[in-house]
Amino acid sequence: MVIVVAYMKLVLGLIMSHHIRFL
Repeated sequence: MVIVVAYMKLVLGLIMSHHIRFL
């Protein structure tokens, strides 16, 4: 399930970038 892990990392990266923008 490498694809699932990579997808989760991508989603977490997007969420983190959004949080940094709001901060």
